[in-house]
Amino acid sequence: MIKRKAASILISIPTVILVTSLLFPMESPLTTLSLYTFYGGFLMITAGAPVSILAGMITTKIKWQPHLVNFLIHMGPSIVISFFMFGDMGFSPFFGIPLVAASIFFIVDEIVFHKVSLKRKKAKWMFAIPLVLFSVFGAPYYFIGLKGQYTSSQINQKGPPSVTLLTGEEPESIRSSYCWTSDGTGCSYDTNPFPLPPEEGVDFVDEIELKEPTALKFQFDNSKGEPTLHAYYNDGSGKKMIKTEGSEITIPSDIPEQGVKIVAKWDNHEIVWFFVGVRTGIPTNGRTF
Repeated sequence: MIKRKAASILISIPTVILVTSLLFPMESPLTTLSLYTFYGGFLMITAGAPVSILAGMITTKIKWQPHLVNFLIHMGPSIVISFFMFGDMGFSPFFGIPLVAASIFFIVDEIVFHKVSLKRKKAKWMFAIPLVLFSVFGAPYYFIGLKGQYTSSQINQKGPPSVTLLTGEEPESIRSSYCWTSDGTGCSYDTNPFPLPPEEGVDFVDEIELKEPTALKFQFDNSKGEPTLHAYYNDGSGKKMIKTEGSEITIPSDIPEQGVKIVAKWDNHEIVWFFVGVRTGIPTNGRTF
């Protein structure tokens, strides 16, 4: 009995390392295998093996549903470990790693220690347990990753949106900066307006005169859907932000002359940002924002 339990544990540990490395990969195969071997091996020796030994001691002494009890003893501590290690990450594929590991310990224990025959149809259902756990915790992230790759291919093929200012005597093409990430995070840009020089313009900023509150209308070619616009300006007392859905946004006319920062965001996580210089007749008098 001791030899069967030792064999069960020794088979389970490398099996868990290999299976979890395949189902829950990280940056590279070498990194994945190294981390799962070191940290996973430590957890399996200090937690997995004692739990498996405890399960063997209990299930050999009971007659009522020993296989069900064996399953519960293996899975119970793995749930606690998952919450302890990954609970603050929310719904994460890492939450499923201890559960899949415990299910593999259970399956190997049933076959090696309890000598469950795989010829029985019911016994074959054991192998569905880690697959079900993976489909709950891991498969959604594979789908999101594939969707992100598909969207990335589309984005790269079509190129970034171009910006045209329609408000004014004639349309003006505006130079803009662009960023896209699959999850909408990681793009870095500042939202600070800046005071315009009294008479001289700024090379990279198109200017417009505002005598009254005016809706700045933009045309975004090569984009998908309508953006959400954010305008950042200084009203003389501090930085303000206004937000609107669509391709136009109203800027007040009682603000110092400045380069207003415009940020356009789309539902597919594309972002462009640029400046529009507004001449309101209110000088900055050398102030800085």
